[in-house]
Amino acid sequence: MEERVAALEKAIKELVSENTLLKQDITFLKDKVSSIEKKNQEYVNRITNLEKQGENSKIQNKLTNAPKLDIKHDHKEWITTLVILNGRCILTGSKDCSIKCLQMGEDEPILFTIPNAHNSEIQYIMKYDKNEIISCGDDGCIKRWHIDYSYSFDKIDRYKLLEIFSIGNITKVHEYAYKIIKLKNGDLCSCGKGASIKFWKKNDTSGKHENYKTLKCEADYVQSVMELDNDKLVAGGWHNTQFFDIKEFKAETNIKNTFTEHANAMIRMGDKIICSGWGIFFIDIKTQQLLSTIQIEYECEEGIYCLAPLNDKLFICGGNLRTIDIYNAETCEKVASRPVEDEFIFDVKYDHDGYFFCGSKNIFAYILTELIDKKQENEGEEEEDD
Repeated sequence: MEERVAALEKAIKELVSENTLLKQDITFLKDKVSSIEKKNQEYVNRITNLEKQGENSKIQNKLTNAPKLDIKHDHKEWITTLVILNGRCILTGSKDCSIKCLQMGEDEPILFTIPNAHNSEIQYIMKYDKNEIISCGDDGCIKRWHIDYSYSFDKIDRYKLLEIFSIGNITKVHEYAYKIIKLKNGDLCSCGKGASIKFWKKNDTSGKHENYKTLKCEADYVQSVMELDNDKLVAGGWHNTQFFDIKEFKAETNIKNTFTEHANAMIRMGDKIICSGWGIFFIDIKTQQLLSTIQIEYECEEGIYCLAPLNDKLFICGGNLRTIDIYNAETCEKVASRPVEDEFIFDVKYDHDGYFFCGSKNIFAYILTELIDKKQENEGEEEEDD
């Protein structure tokens, strides 16, 4: 009996020993597989990085070599906003308080000037109708104009003031009026200093716009506003980006911008909102939550003033870095940059294959045909007048 027990004990020890060796072999093989997988992932990452570098290099080359169109003007101060009317004319607003209609590629480019269109710096011009525009200024006023930019040499009366927006008898509807947009239902929405956004409807009898709703904002300076789908609207301002339901006229989510004081501009790319200020930040539209940020060091305040999408993943921007930059919205990385003369770039607009910029000195365009999403071509396009 003792011999059988001893034999069993010996057999058990041998099995334990074999099991230990087997475990060691398994551990060794696992480590080997993990090492191979790690090396394979490193290889994949190197290939991906090389492909990304190659793609970014191509984008950089296209931006660097993009033909540049300089547009003559005679503004005395910064050019703060521009509107493309057609393939021949653009409108510009300036710190010199004037609005000018410029003909591209002409030796005498000034088609007409609206002097003292506002009593202080013009912040924004919106094309409202084929021959109507709306302007906003630091005087707190919003004005609607009729303009005639048809190709004719015998025109004298090229512009006419149709309306100064008012609330009662007060024409200063914001402390500063920064922007106005046309909503999908045809109404207008304006923003500015004073912690509010205002909604306007055109009276069919008088032809004037009436303020029918005002929503309070967390931000005192509301610098940008954009309509989304499903009766949603987002407003960007100092330290706050806020969502609103404009069917029920109520505030929803407010995102505190602790990393940047400003929200100068906003664009939508897919399910993201991209905002700019002292940096760039990305917001998920569905969850109304902050996704990521890009911190940028600036020489002075306000950083990036303007944004525009190039295609479904790239956007172009300008500010006070003396560069025009292209970023990848998917990776949140800067992929290309081109130096400019202007200390500030205030606005960018798209037309056909060109991106038009205005700044502290110049108005110019880059032709970026190969980078542009062709679906943009019909957005805001208008037939040229005879």
